Amino acid sequence: MSRTARLWLFVFGPLIGVIVALIVAAAWWVMGGFPSDHAKYATVAVPGSESVRLPEGEARLYWQAITVGGGDDSSVADRPDGLDVTVADENGTELEVSSVPSWLFSSTNSTTGYEPFGKVDVPAAGSYAVTTGFDDGEVPPAHAAITIGAEPWNPGGSKVAGAVLCFILIFAIAVLPLLIIGAVMRNREDGGGDDQPGSPSVMSVGDAPHTGATAGSTPVPEPETLPDPDADNESDKRYEW
Repeated sequence: MSRTARLWLFVFGPLIGVIVALIVAAAWWVMGGFPSDHAKYATVAVPGSESVRLPEGEARLYWQAITVGGGDDSSVADRPDGLDVTVADENGTELEVSSVPSWLFSSTNSTTGYEPFGKVDVPAAGSYAVTTGFDDGEVPPAHAAITIGAEPWNPGGSKVAGAVLCFILIFAIAVLPLLIIGAVMRNREDGGGDDQPGSPSVMSVGDAPHTGATAGSTPVPEPETLPDPDADNESDKRYEW
């Protein structure tokens, strides 16, 4: 394996995967989870006011309007300048509306779309007056409204658990395959060669011992060597003087 391949498989690739996983986990944290039904509780026209029954806990506010553009370039129409939303309880006490970045995501169809606007912590279940408005002289786009939806989904109801799970999933998808491929390629290189320990040796035809027989034939015995009748036995020799 070349040095460049090793760097990408074991250094640059995993590093990029970790960075992407961190970005996705951070986006999950900022969004507060996976968006649920964006108009579960109410849709309040802009401008307008409506009494909405809300449960205790977090509620999300979304800007909804006509879709502009088409295809991959479609987006939600811009908000009017000075768009303001107030949520007040039955005693007239206004709840704090925290902003949520609209660039986090948006969803569109052929007619309308929506994007994050804000969130509010509802102290107790009950009826709340939701009022919308904007600067004088502004003209809102068609279908302009503020929708009120449920709290985003998180595993076990924990935003921390959701962010951690996002990091693990992205890391597993982007990084683990690179590490596995690199390990397999390195193992093949380290295990290459003809003289591996434990590998059966191959004997060439010229190295095979002569047995006097071929595969599938009956062994032929070696011919018996007979004594030479003319040979003199050393023990029987007589010497004359």
